[in-house]
Amino acid sequence: MLTEFQKKHQREYETIFILDPRVPHEMAERVVQRIQDVLERQEGRLVRVEYWGKRKLAYRIKRTDWGFYYLVRFLGQGGLVAELERNFRMLDPVVRFQTILVKDDVDPATYQIQPADLEFRLDLLAKEAAEPVVEPQADASLTTAPDLAAQAPQVEAAKEEGGGKAAAEAEATEAKAPDGEEQGGAS
Repeated sequence: MLTEFQKKHQREYETIFILDPRVPHEMAERVVQRIQDVLERQEGRLVRVEYWGKRKLAYRIKRTDWGFYYLVRFLGQGGLVAELERNFRMLDPVVRFQTILVKDDVDPATYQIQPADLEFRLDLLAKEAAEPVVEPQADASLTTAPDLAAQAPQVEAAKEEGGGKAAAEAEATEAKAPDGEEQGGAS
């Protein structure tokens, strides 16, 4: 039970969690129900839920490159966060989660919450789960490395033309390291 002071002065937290894209609709509903149960048991208050959609992960997790992202804002105490994260660890469809403190001392009476802001949008999740994954095409200019072999004949041609300033410049650019420092050794 929370004291009167704790009920009037709570903290605002934000949790981002990622669901496995192969999760069945029933399991997604179970995750949502578990979150709501934990909030109710710990006397927390849901403020906002945002469904960010199906996104590509930065790296492969549990043999997949994709995930369904959710952002959940809620009010409560530190024990609520610990219990929520403990439940996330036990739920197989949740592949990653992170909770941060948004505001330290808030009055729950000042929050006006719209019922539409509290929907988990499982209908959109089911729709996106049914869509096939299409990998974006890589930009060709980003994947090609500069052709150093093509630059070598230009340097040799400048050397053969009779030395001079052009040969010295070509030799200087050839001797430069990638960070701009000259390499050691005499020619």
